[in-house]
Amino acid sequence: MVSAGIEIVQDRRDSRSTLKGRIEVDGASVEIREFEWDQAGWVMSDRAHFYISQLISPLKGDQKIRWYHPEDNRPLSIAQFGVHDPHSPFLIAHGPGSACFLICEIDVARFRKMTGTDRWPDEWALRGLSSESPFFKVILDRLTGEVLRPHKDSPAFVDALITAFVLELYHVVQREQAAAEKDGALADWQLDRVRSLIHSHGGRPLTITEIAKRCGISVRHLTRAFRAAQGMTLHDYMAEARLAKAKELLSEGKMPLKVVAAEAGFASPSHFAATFRRALGCSPSEYRANVRIT
Repeated sequence: MVSAGIEIVQDRRDSRSTLKGRIEVDGASVEIREFEWDQAGWVMSDRAHFYISQLISPLKGDQKIRWYHPEDNRPLSIAQFGVHDPHSPFLIAHGPGSACFLICEIDVARFRKMTGTDRWPDEWALRGLSSESPFFKVILDRLTGEVLRPHKDSPAFVDALITAFVLELYHVVQREQAAAEKDGALADWQLDRVRSLIHSHGGRPLTITEIAKRCGISVRHLTRAFRAAQGMTLHDYMAEARLAKAKELLSEGKMPLKVVAAEAGFASPSHFAATFRRALGCSPSEYRANVRIT
């Protein structure tokens, strides 16, 4: 089924969305939707199907759109596309203005038939956020064109493009992971995942065991491969991340030192003070005073 842009929805008092076009095929749909926001705010998205989205309009001026995954508190700029499981809510932070998205939804039965699984693995989502593959760009651009300029064969094209997109994403991830395991290294998505988990859990930093579990590898493989890729141990990287966070917080204002220690992931204020002095040669208070002077 093909429909054109006639639907305007008042999502909230300060926002609207306009359906520019939609094509439905067996077990999936693709639509172009424009959102308008009068002021900065948040949007919660929680879909019942597998979900692929792409920002297709340029942002104007200082306009920013960021999304937050439930397990990663650090905001991620929307890149080429994003992928999400059914009933896996995420938040989108937006400024005032408008943005147009390509949105593709695939029901569970079709997704299972294509991939043999009932969910996007975490690495697929990360691959989606970071991928710059020209193949994916061609597919997403073609889907956009079919929805905005539909013709009698558009449903057949859309059906084939959705299948090609999902299968190509699956094979890209599988090939990369197999090559990394053969070399005893971390796949790119795994290295990105490790860094993201470390930098987004400042207040309650994850243990190395937790990080390894979320990347689907053993602690031994994680620690050895991370050192080979990063040129430093994972423990030292985590320590540097805590110090960098502490320096950032100290530079920002008058936050009490015990709060800085907790937010940066230190076990106690005394541990924070001792670690900070040992690394930088001054106390946190002295560092803050010197930052203010300069």
